Amino acid sequence: MKNTPVTTRDIARKLDVSISTVSWALRDMPVIHPDTRKAIVRLAEELDCQPNQLAKIW
Repeated sequence: MKNTPVTTRDIARKLDVSISTVSWALRDMPVIHPDTRKAIVRLAEELDCQPNQLAKIW
């Protein structure tokens, strides 16, 4: 198994959604359908996706 961090791109490819959709869902934006958000969050948890603290905009 590869030892690289999971990215929003990885999640987007697995669920056939855009990278923006994944980003918005993980930030709990209201424009994302609840079912889509649940699927994205569930997969992110399964893949042990961790936010990159250095990449966050402050």
